[in-house]
Amino acid sequence: MSRWGSQRRVRVAVLGLLLVQLGSGRVLQAQGTVDDVASHLICLCGCNKLLNVCEMDTAQQMKAIISEKLAGGWDKRKIIEYMTATYGEQVLAAPTKRGFNLTAWITPFGLILLGSVVLWVVLAAWVQHRRTSQAEEAATVLSEDLESRYGTMLESELRDFDG
Repeated sequence: MSRWGSQRRVRVAVLGLLLVQLGSGRVLQAQGTVDDVASHLICLCGCNKLLNVCEMDTAQQMKAIISEKLAGGWDKRKIIEYMTATYGEQVLAAPTKRGFNLTAWITPFGLILLGSVVLWVVLAAWVQHRRTSQAEEAATVLSEDLESRYGTMLESELRDFDG
């Protein structure tokens, strides 16, 4: 066989192996790893840690279930749905974004917006009240100043006129 023919076969074999590796990598990437799936779940041992960082026996058992499901070809979404169906929604690290749980996502932003509006209204009223009281005070001082100055002049001229 020629030298060029054997090199071509080697290239085709290497290319084939690379394609197989890429394909299996995509499958693994789609399925996720145990830590990737566990990062979306809470350990139920009572520590309230994410499942991927907890080292308690309960966490190890839950991670073993995830590992079994990954080995069985399940993807991350399907495993999380299974864990939620088995243990309830308290196993989720974040509430779902539908139904009543949607309030857990919306309420903080709504409260921040409401608090900002209330704060703005209160500050605006406070500033307006302060400006009004300062204007009234200035008018009073001016009125008293004018009255005292012109009042004494008027009294002295009235005395001179009478006398």
